[in-house]
Amino acid sequence: MKKGVNLLNVKHIDCASHKIQNVLKEAMKAQETVVAPITKCKKMATHFHHSTTAQDELANIQKRFNQKPLKIIQEYATRWNSSFYMLERILQVKESLCLYASTNNKIPQLTSEEWMIIEKLIGLLRLFEEVTKELSAADVSISSVIPLIATLEKIVNDLDSSDEHIGDTITVLKDELIRKFSGLENEILFATATVIEPIYKIKFFKNTSTKERVIQHILDLLGDSQTDVSSNSRCPNAKRVRLNETEDSETHKGVSLKETMSLLMDTSDSEEEDDMPLLTFQNPVHLLIRKTLTEYSAEKRVANDVDPLTWWKVNKERYGLLFPVVRHYLVTPPTSVPSERMFSGAGLLYTPHRNRLEGEKVSKLLFLKFNITLLKFNY
Repeated sequence: MKKGVNLLNVKHIDCASHKIQNVLKEAMKAQETVVAPITKCKKMATHFHHSTTAQDELANIQKRFNQKPLKIIQEYATRWNSSFYMLERILQVKESLCLYASTNNKIPQLTSEEWMIIEKLIGLLRLFEEVTKELSAADVSISSVIPLIATLEKIVNDLDSSDEHIGDTITVLKDELIRKFSGLENEILFATATVIEPIYKIKFFKNTSTKERVIQHILDLLGDSQTDVSSNSRCPNAKRVRLNETEDSETHKGVSLKETMSLLMDTSDSEEEDDMPLLTFQNPVHLLIRKTLTEYSAEKRVANDVDPLTWWKVNKERYGLLFPVVRHYLVTPPTSVPSERMFSGAGLLYTPHRNRLEGEKVSKLLFLKFNITLLKFNY
């Protein structure tokens, strides 16, 4: 897919979730104390995946412990977060697995130290699973990439690299995050989308010059267009409309990505105020665009649960000059998940008993599948 886009000379961005998984892949093989228990867990998962008898025996043991029978999840190299799900499930059925291993020599036994390492790895991998799920959601755009990666880096940098069991893994995670995402702010596509996202704006920028580059980019996009100043500018008496700005007070146990992001965002907006004089812009269109950007930047950021597209629709009268940029940048998905879901959906439509479906009909069926939810259709 990527090669085809390159051959067509179409501008594109890398899948953010895929880059995160590559970071994890490098980290998971960096330390022998981590590789050993993961290898044993893979052997366990393979054993139960290939033997229905073993699955039944494990289920019977779980019933004896008055537990709900749970199957062991197998890791797949092409399935994101599958290592996390495998380790989490193995820890959930720890007692049953230990009893099964004591009476059956077909699976390796984990030592108490290895069980402890698995617990630590699950806590570490859960952070990346949260980020991947956030970025893979259907209603998320590239505006969330910089904030989520910045939050993830903050949490990982606070982890103890001197841990004798997973210290080297944490160090590689830090290094790989820098290597893969250090130039994220230099990508004008990501930076512009983040600025026009009313939840984030410039809160997560590390470089102070990023904001000015984005402003100049917006001026370049809108300044030369045939802008109707009178129709797009805000009326003096335009009503100031805001959506709900209440903050989520829910508390979480342990280190949570959303909780950390809320703490990072819960600071004064004074550093985000614009201090660039408007008189430097002689072009009247540039002057009006800059004034609109200044008003937008000065407004308080909205809560995390506010839909940015709905917010822009409500505030279109006030910031109409910026609306073309919003429509262009806040619709770009940060991952390849939507297109992969589309391919998977097409694969489910074509079956040995439905192999004569015409392309036009399949296209209509896929359109209904992925858009009928927008009509709140009651199945």
